[in-house]
Amino acid sequence: MKFNKLTPIVLSMILAGCAVGPDYQAPQSEVGNEFLYSQVEGVDATQQIKQSQWWLAFEDQKLNQLVNEAQTQNIALKIAAERIKAAQAYQRAIESFKVPTVSLQAGATSYQISENDPLAVHWLLLVDWGLR
Repeated sequence: MKFNKLTPIVLSMILAGCAVGPDYQAPQSEVGNEFLYSQVEGVDATQQIKQSQWWLAFEDQKLNQLVNEAQTQNIALKIAAERIKAAQAYQRAIESFKVPTVSLQAGATSYQISENDPLAVHWLLLVDWGLR
């Protein structure tokens, strides 16, 4: 890394700009406990308007019509919603790999042993720990 002659000077100016004097006092902020216009003509400012119907507060029929048309005919919005659903499903699938899985299989076979065969015992133990 190559330094030129101005680097120490610039660094010292930056550090000097961050210094405060020994008599520094933080400014006092006067913030009240309530908002200035929290109550306007009987409307509570803290009342939450539903995000899905914010335009109804304007009471404009044309705006209502435009928003309804945009919601029903907006293909890009529908595609985005489907992509969100697909991403959530993918995330659930990925999360499912973090927990161990347990599976159980059972099977039975039946066959007739000939009376002429000597006595024989067969067994098979198959343990699959999922290490394939």
